[in-house]
This record gives sequence, structure tokens and C-alpha cells, in this order.
Amino acid sequence: MAEINPGVGGGGSGGSVEITDGTNTANVDANGNLDVVAATQPATINVNRQTVSTTAVQLSATSTVPTNGIIVGALSTNSASIFIGGSGVTTSNGAELTPGSSLPFTCNLNTLYIISAASTSDKAWYNVT
Repeated sequence: MAEINPGVGGGGSGGSVEITDGTNTANVDANGNLDVVAATQPATINVNRQTVSTTAVQLSATSTVPTNGIIVGALSTNSASIFIGGSGVTTSNGAELTPGSSLPFTCNLNTLYIISAASTSDKAWYNVT
């Protein structure tokens, strides 16, 4: 839902209008000039898969700092839940990803590890933006 803010920039009712959807902003000044400010877009999108084991496996050895975030998910065809966390992740302390589910993260990709209690062939996917 868009939000309209009249009189932006200290102009009171001076004729400027700001419209925002919470991510992108459009400003119209008193002269009718339009200025659009879009959200930052990532330089690249990094998508990949990693096979899970019954011992913790690093999701990726590559140091990748996200611009907007990381989404990690379990394939819908997996036979068991995957657990995700830091280097000491276990099936007892990790965040559970049931088959077909996903979770967002805002950390460096190489700090995430995955483990499965039952499967050595299930896969996790990740999308870094």
C-alpha cells in the first residue's frame, strides 16, 4: 500500500508530495518535477544447492555478504527436515526447515551450516541478493 506525504522537505503545504510503498519513493515538487528513488538492487544474485549430511556441512565456503539478504530453503522433495545454524549446529539447536520451507538470513553466507537427522541425500538451496 502506498503512503502519500504532502509538504515533504520542510515545505509545509509548499506543493511537494512524496509517495512511498515502504521500499521505493517518488517525489513530486511544486513545479511538477518527478524524482523516483528505487530500492538498492544487488550487483549479482547467487543461487545454489548443497547436499545435506548427518554431520554439519557448511552451506558455502565462499564469503558472500548479502546486499539485501539470504533465503535458505529445503527442497520440497526432501525426505526429512534440515536444521540450519552456525558452525555448531545440531538437530537439537538448529532452525528447522521442513521439506518445502525456507527462512531469511542477513549474515555472511559462509557462516551458515546445515545438518539432517535422517538423510544424506536431501538438499538445501540458497539465494543471496
